[in-house]
Amino acid sequence: MSQLLQELCLAPVDNKPALSGLVSVHDDTLPPESIAESVARREASLLKDEKQNEVCGIDFIFFRRFSDGRSPQVAAYVVDNSKSLYSKDALAELHRRVWLNGSAPLLYVEWPTQVDILRCATKPDFWNSRSGDYEYSAAESIRIASDASRALDENKVKRFSAFRLSTGTFWEDNANKDWARADSAAHKLLLLATIEADNCLQKEAAKDVQPVMRRLLLLFVFAKYLEDRGVFPDGWFEDYKQGASSFIDVLKSTDTTAVEKMLNSLKEKFNGDIFTLENFGGTLTPQVLTQFVDLLEAKTLKRQRYLWEQYSFRFIPVSVLSHLYQHFAQSGKGAIYTPPFVADLILDHVLPYDKIQGNEKILDPTCGSGVFLVGAFRRLIHYWQSNNDWSRPRVRQLKDILRRSIFGVEHLTEAANVAALNLALAVCDALQPRVIWDHLKFDTLLGRNLFVGDFFENLDNLKDAAPNGFSCIVGNPPFHSELTQAAKKTRAEDLQAIPIPDGNIAYRVLEECASQLSSGSLMCLLQPSGLLYNSKSRNFAKRFLGLHSVDAVLDFVSIRNLFESADTKAIAILARNEEPAAGHTIRHLTFRRTKSVHERLGFELDHYDLHSVPLETGRECPWVWKVNLLGGGRLVHLTHKVMQWPTLKDFLNEQGWTHGEGFIVGKKSGNKKAEWLKGMPFLPTESLTDEGIKENTIKVVEEEVFAAPRVRARYSPPMLLIGENEKLPSSLWLKGELSFLHSIISINAPENQKEELVKFSESFDKHKSDLRTFCLLKSSRSIIGKSTAILKRDIEELPWPKTDDGFKSLSWWEEILLSDASEAYAPIVRVGHNSYQYKECATHEVFDKYSKTFTHLIGSIYRNIRVGKFGRMDGLAFQAFTFGDSSELDWPDDWSSHLKSILIKKNGAALRTHRIIRFYEKNTLVIVKPDRVRNWIASTAIRDADETLEDLREQGF
Repeated sequence: MSQLLQELCLAPVDNKPALSGLVSVHDDTLPPESIAESVARREASLLKDEKQNEVCGIDFIFFRRFSDGRSPQVAAYVVDNSKSLYSKDALAELHRRVWLNGSAPLLYVEWPTQVDILRCATKPDFWNSRSGDYEYSAAESIRIASDASRALDENKVKRFSAFRLSTGTFWEDNANKDWARADSAAHKLLLLATIEADNCLQKEAAKDVQPVMRRLLLLFVFAKYLEDRGVFPDGWFEDYKQGASSFIDVLKSTDTTAVEKMLNSLKEKFNGDIFTLENFGGTLTPQVLTQFVDLLEAKTLKRQRYLWEQYSFRFIPVSVLSHLYQHFAQSGKGAIYTPPFVADLILDHVLPYDKIQGNEKILDPTCGSGVFLVGAFRRLIHYWQSNNDWSRPRVRQLKDILRRSIFGVEHLTEAANVAALNLALAVCDALQPRVIWDHLKFDTLLGRNLFVGDFFENLDNLKDAAPNGFSCIVGNPPFHSELTQAAKKTRAEDLQAIPIPDGNIAYRVLEECASQLSSGSLMCLLQPSGLLYNSKSRNFAKRFLGLHSVDAVLDFVSIRNLFESADTKAIAILARNEEPAAGHTIRHLTFRRTKSVHERLGFELDHYDLHSVPLETGRECPWVWKVNLLGGGRLVHLTHKVMQWPTLKDFLNEQGWTHGEGFIVGKKSGNKKAEWLKGMPFLPTESLTDEGIKENTIKVVEEEVFAAPRVRARYSPPMLLIGENEKLPSSLWLKGELSFLHSIISINAPENQKEELVKFSESFDKHKSDLRTFCLLKSSRSIIGKSTAILKRDIEELPWPKTDDGFKSLSWWEEILLSDASEAYAPIVRVGHNSYQYKECATHEVFDKYSKTFTHLIGSIYRNIRVGKFGRMDGLAFQAFTFGDSSELDWPDDWSSHLKSILIKKNGAALRTHRIIRFYEKNTLVIVKPDRVRNWIASTAIRDADETLEDLREQGF
């Protein structure tokens, strides 16, 4: 093995990993550290076909390990081909398999004089569309120079080092932006191809044969999985068509008798209703088969003739097929797909490997295609294997786990059938192909483990299944405002006093599931963000938080398009069936839309995304969740302080000034006429800007009837106009009557108080920056949705101290918090990884402001603190501070390499997980974080200073 892989920290040195996370696949030289890593190692080993000596395998896996309970992520696979044992054709085949498997975004291949890096999370680089075949294609290469020094390409080594993979900074580097594309990756292309096939079938087939077409497509995917796994014995398909070697070959015969005979044989073989077309009567005709085969033979995705040739279901994880089948299992109104990486994150919190006992009873109350149930079932299988020397379970053992532990309810029969199919796939995935054929017979799950119908109509069935309650409940209930009769009828009497907000069924499911848990057990349900962010849900949320111990809120509000079928803003509630203890705190995890999330690689959770909310604050201060989204920390206390100020509405009432929105246009009937309003000068909403009123765009009112014309005085000067927009555009108007729509409010003063109104307008403009931030912090609408519109109430409730002294009382650091909330965090929420704060490296100016803020705060107690060195290294940046005029460290002049080696040895876990290190040695403090702007804005210096002071106190200084 060459020095180059070792230089990249992707090969052992003296049989030890250079960096935590390296695991050997074929032996225990570098063993896995968890069940999840053992599972990943086993799956990587299956990518090699032992029957084909030419096909190479994976030698090492590099994991990004976390210390906060999240499962480790496979960051890269490594192949040792330093002796050139494998040809490029063999490596191209391996590349295809890794791409199909989707578990590793990068594949490193070592040759005698270079290391190639292959992309596995974007388009299929290995495919040559001209030749219609695979070819070896490296996206990048690092070569060893031929001179005596064997000098390495240092920049490439740093760019592709395992160190950058371990901290997640590889994916934040703009140079790597094309190395992962979720829309071009294998699993998305497979999903799109299947959806396109289904859509074409539904479009091109007659209505009466559409159901059988869809059923055939489901069976085709399942049969292809069994074929590619090698389940069918050689020659089996020839019993139904001479020369047939596959499921599709039999369908090509267009012989309905042969097809039905084959399906009946499979039904009898596996003792289930998976391979049945009984419900479709005489709709299976030769014409239907011809149409179906013609479509599949077109290979789909936009009729590309090579798509299915790229795919082998042998290497596609069963979880992906579960996700694929979600398309066939839409559970009606309000249902949204749950991406596998979201389901995995939620299962990490509610069913972590290190907490599994093996006797769990797990429920998904609205299971759809069963994506959560399959994930939970597979975890239980892995737990069993970990206790049985990683042997494969027998059919009986798998059935016992499934029958004992997995339960779900689904409203639609079709979706429930798909859930049963997915669980059958999970059973197959755990068995050897010959065992599947010789010994597997599927049990009927519907009516035993999977119940069809309304969740609330199945409470008795669930009580029978788990008399003492479920030990784990997980799921993604529909987000729609329509309570079923059963949902209303079964609601406990003591809960009736507070209605379900908007009648949203998801809230009712959350409420009911808490009572279905066994004592102290956990549930984690996705919920509409409105549960915590909408003022209409305030009373419901307050009571829920008081009745149930909520461990954590997983907040996905910042992530646009988290769900593939809808841009739905969601959170997940991790709660126990017990009352919260005194002093209880709730972890609030604000996940951001990073590059890793956007490309479905995994979630980042930086230090500044971790918040702790005291229970009473969460119940009494509903704005706290929004404040955490915009920075948290001291901003919570500042917001609480500002909320004690009088409001703008209080000030206007005290002045005796009127205010209100403009007119609403009506329809021709049932509305009011206002002849005085027709022909009045009219200001379009967009003409009220930050710079004032665009007078040249003023028109006249042409409408004649109005739903709400308002009173004429509403449009009379002197008045201050304010737009219902987060930017709070405003302008004084003194020139005569001017009308406007209900998206603008006016503040009207008597003529004899015009000067006071002018002064108020000047003060409003002067403090507009702070007012905008107050609006962001308090408004239930701002930032959460795409719209920048706010409500009249949001303007009325703006904090407005009685005198200008209130604004002047804000300290310098409070102004920093307010500024960063609106200028840094708001863009992060809105545009995520495309924001300046995520895309760009911190500049000298950013470091300078950070350092001055930090030393100002620390210097109030430790007056000898000084700003020391700063620098960058492999996607990270550091800033040093000394207590004294100079550092007492005897480090080399270039701190970067020396500091990196120290971090690897001493602080790797913290750096990998939440990506901040405060390193104390002698009289020097070094703070290390990723080099993006968001980690070095001035408000982070405030939080870093608070935590540093706490460190120093604990150390006795």
